[in-house]
Amino acid sequence: MLEDWWSRGRELGLGSASLVPLAQARAKALVNRKLAREGGDPLAARREQQAILTVEQASRRVHELHMPTWRNAKHQKDFIASLERYTFPMIGKTPISNIDAADVLRVLMPIWTGKPETARRVRRRIGTVLKGAVAQGWRQDNPADSITQALPKVAKSQVHRKSLPYDEVAQRLAEFRKSRAMTATKLALEFLVLTAALSGEVRHAT
Repeated sequence: MLEDWWSRGRELGLGSASLVPLAQARAKALVNRKLAREGGDPLAARREQQAILTVEQASRRVHELHMPTWRNAKHQKDFIASLERYTFPMIGKTPISNIDAADVLRVLMPIWTGKPETARRVRRRIGTVLKGAVAQGWRQDNPADSITQALPKVAKSQVHRKSLPYDEVAQRLAEFRKSRAMTATKLALEFLVLTAALSGEVRHAT
């Protein structure tokens, strides 16, 4: 049956090489070969999966796949929490293969001007889910990339954070040195504190 399946000229993509690691592609190919050998049709099976996988299910799978690559638990939690709050109530039950640019806009428009920073994060996270869906073969495109012109212009907000009392600086720096942040981040923050440089000057220094 494997020969019969391949003799019909069926082709099955495993996702972009830039997004799907070689080991994962090999594992997926092995599953497809076994299914074909048993008389099944891997392409039909994937299409069936695409038809029933919802936005929420796809988001949680992509979130799970990305978790090992994130540096801290807060980012992991914020990623899925923002989707749970703003995305799932609107389009969570929609099949991931059916999502289009209008659906993405429907999620973003209610918060785009009132909560611009939150809306940008939600847009990025929806884009991440859709890119993951493309990589996994659940859909062929990422409509989050094509909505820029449809969104109103919003000025970037200036966030003013509360200053740290002088007598607490040494303690906070000591705590930060013990954190799991990257070494470059730790050094950059300490340099900023000790020199009173602007954050942009530190971040873009060479």
